[in-house]
Amino acid sequence: MRALLLLATLALAPAASAQAAGDCPAPLLFVHGFTGSQASWEPFTGHPAVAAIWGPRADVFHAVLNAYENEERIDGPDGLPDTPDDDVLVHFVNRSNDLAPGCVYASNWENFWNENPANPLLEVNSGDSPGGLFASESDSNEEATQKQGYALGRMIAAVLAANPGKDRVILVGHSMGGLAIREYLQRRDGAGTPMWWVDPTAPGGHRVARVLTVGTPHRGSNLFGNPFFDDPGLDGTPDINSAAVRDLRYNYFCFICDGPAPYFWGGDEDGIAAGFHTDDVDLDGDETSTITGINIDGRDQGFGDAEDGTLDNPAMPLPTDLHYTWLTSDIGTTGDGVVDITRQWIYDASGPVPTDGVSHRLADSLLTDSFHLDQQEDTDAVIRGLDEPDYPVWAYALDVGPTYAATATVRSMSAPDGPPTDDPDWFRVVGPARIVVIPTPGLAGRIDAYGGTPPPYTTADGDATAAWEAGDIRRALVVPPGLNHVRITHTGVGMQSWRTPYTVTAQPLPLVVTATPRNAPVVIPAGGGGFRYDVRILNRNAIDLPVEVWADALGPDGELSDVATAPRAATALPSRTTRVTIRQNLRRTAAPGDYTYRVHVGTYPDADLTVTFPVEKTTALTVAPASADHADEEAEAGLGAPSPNPLRTRLTVPLTLDAQAPVTVVVVDVLGRTVATLWDGPLGAGTHRLVWDAADAAPGLYAIRATVDGRTEARQVVRIR
Repeated sequence: MRALLLLATLALAPAASAQAAGDCPAPLLFVHGFTGSQASWEPFTGHPAVAAIWGPRADVFHAVLNAYENEERIDGPDGLPDTPDDDVLVHFVNRSNDLAPGCVYASNWENFWNENPANPLLEVNSGDSPGGLFASESDSNEEATQKQGYALGRMIAAVLAANPGKDRVILVGHSMGGLAIREYLQRRDGAGTPMWWVDPTAPGGHRVARVLTVGTPHRGSNLFGNPFFDDPGLDGTPDINSAAVRDLRYNYFCFICDGPAPYFWGGDEDGIAAGFHTDDVDLDGDETSTITGINIDGRDQGFGDAEDGTLDNPAMPLPTDLHYTWLTSDIGTTGDGVVDITRQWIYDASGPVPTDGVSHRLADSLLTDSFHLDQQEDTDAVIRGLDEPDYPVWAYALDVGPTYAATATVRSMSAPDGPPTDDPDWFRVVGPARIVVIPTPGLAGRIDAYGGTPPPYTTADGDATAAWEAGDIRRALVVPPGLNHVRITHTGVGMQSWRTPYTVTAQPLPLVVTATPRNAPVVIPAGGGGFRYDVRILNRNAIDLPVEVWADALGPDGELSDVATAPRAATALPSRTTRVTIRQNLRRTAAPGDYTYRVHVGTYPDADLTVTFPVEKTTALTVAPASADHADEEAEAGLGAPSPNPLRTRLTVPLTLDAQAPVTVVVVDVLGRTVATLWDGPLGAGTHRLVWDAADAAPGLYAIRATVDGRTEARQVVRIR
């Protein structure tokens, strides 16, 4: 009989969280604005439709941005980070900022502490500041933008530490939170090295995938605050003398201070108008520095005043290896009620900046109509600003295994490469893998796969494509080994389409599994015996795949027998075949006949795949000797020991019959193929010696199989050279 070697498939992809449609390629960090807290972004992150995409908020990063009176230096007098004299504190006995893993995080600067360096305790959402009620100090959430940029860098590092499989984050800032993001990305020291980046000396060391700012005063705002609004994200009493207001203003309305507002446009600290708690913009401990602004001086653009500048400062520019979206708002009063519309973004004559020469590609802009303090509730607008990358240059990385959630959104109305209702989203993955997309219901679309790295802004068709129609629920495409880029495009997208996210999974390629007995065909004598078999698992993927291997058998009656092996753990190593060798015994009491031996691979007791091979257990014939009175009784076949064994060229096979019977004696190889027939026909009672001329047979293991009246007995022999 011939062993059956079956191929089977296994796809190991963990299920998405019950609270979310899937994982995120990069965690999202929501940064609050002036006088805000972790509550500021809750209208958006807590919205049921948003939480259904990436899950609820995972954690909050807390910091105290003004720990000591009359101290502005971030690292304190000793100049060393993470020591008790720091003016910006991020580690506390009762709050380490070791964050939980997840997709959604919020900042909170609305804190103070117990002012005990030996036992620092965080006081969450405290409105206190150092020195008491009458001290000239800013509250923590009204502190200098440079302090906020530094704290944001610490937050990014903490989020990445909580998510070791992720290498970048997405930053979302409302109002002054957007300036904190720009501060983090732009600020350089005198040698041109980024000051706040997670890894200041590495390319892309900012570890940011994309930026969205919402109602941010990119070019300043002269509104002192809104004490008449009682918003849960504000403390209700903005301090117009705070360091934050000093930095937010684009000028000071001062007859004797005619220099530009230095945080935005650059200039001297001693030109700042009187009245602020401190003029130490760069936090170096004095108020005499010349500041490099985050924006270009308008006079360098040919305008009349510094405050007319519309670009980021080319001497300290925004990095161009990530994508930016400036979400602006106009409620009909040339702005959002707090920030003038022309000051909510940075731009040149062709559109938003930074630019790569094609308008609305490196940076784009969106327009909504929400009042400034209501913008975190404008979910449709904010989610548009979180659209996945439109081009391969910013493709999000997918790991093989997890299911990721993404959204089909309406792009900027000025998108340069097609209608805004066509949404191409780019990802990259190291194959081989099977890309499986569960599309947004009711939308048609397609998958395009590109081997290697395509041109950075390509819109061409992929090397392989797979389209789906509206109403289809699943589409898949296999990508080859190595780096691949994948574009998932939905067409006919509406403003509400994002509320049902789509998912994308890079599944491992199927494992290829075989089970091969060592001495096939497996024939177990009547007295019982054992055999070994090899399970070979070919993993064509680039990752380890843990599995379990176990076995059972169907008996001669087709029912599950008590023959079984317990599960054993194995790891299918990437790009190679892993072998698992198992020994199986078949007891003397086991019923004779043909067994179907089943080898299972998966996670016990759930078999993801099963392969089979045959096992035979023989029986001895025990009828009485033939006589004239019992001529019609069944004969007993006695197959003696073939000799010599091992053999070289010739083998003698003894066979004893108690009565005449039809007999077939054959030689079969390990694959169950008949290589010689020694007898096929009637044979009389007595002992017979059959001869196999094996001179032309290949060396190896063979079985001599004798069948008498339909009952079979077998012996194993070895042919050697």
